[in-house]
Amino acid sequence: MNEMNEMNEKNVVDESLDLPKTKKSKKPLWKIIFYIIMVLVVVGLYVLHFAGAKEQMKPLVPEGTPGSGEILFVNIDSISEKYELVKILTSDIENEISKQNTIFENKEKAFQTKYNQFQKNYEAGLLTEVQVQNTTNQLQEEYQKILQDKQSVLSGLEERQVIALSQVSDSIKKVATTLNKQKYNASYIFIYQNGAQLLYGDPTKDITLEVLEILNSPYKK
Repeated sequence: MNEMNEMNEKNVVDESLDLPKTKKSKKPLWKIIFYIIMVLVVVGLYVLHFAGAKEQMKPLVPEGTPGSGEILFVNIDSISEKYELVKILTSDIENEISKQNTIFENKEKAFQTKYNQFQKNYEAGLLTEVQVQNTTNQLQEEYQKILQDKQSVLSGLEERQVIALSQVSDSIKKVATTLNKQKYNASYIFIYQNGAQLLYGDPTKDITLEVLEILNSPYKK
């Protein structure tokens, strides 16, 4: 945050105000949230034989057949980058976050300008002691309101992201479960991220492309 100079008002004011910097994350926030959600969802993918699930195609694996013990994998990086629903659900939210960040950056700059002018007037001896105290209180209230409004707006947008990406994770889970019933009869499906904990995975057990094909089929022209 941009730290402002201390106001030396002859013991009337002895405080400093910090203006928040709006730092752009190197990795989009929605991706971080997406990874967290999918790590939680993977628990639900351990056992993939759910009774009564609606299936679009006739299953090739008979109901009640025990899992083969096989393990399959889905790459989260590929899903997050290539699943069209992720782009649709997050693009508007990301644009709104960028817009709101710009709005609050402008508010903070305007506040900084107002504070600098107050400081100049004070140092020039143009303000009475009462004026200094009143202006200081007003500036403090204005600054706190900017911070509170920013937190409220951005928290609301982040909550929308979590809800949207929860919908995405549900659709991935459903497709992976259905695909497994129809074709593989594996006992487990794990998600993994490039450069994460998985040291090696048999490429023939990676069903990411198949999952993506089914996920994106409704969005093809």
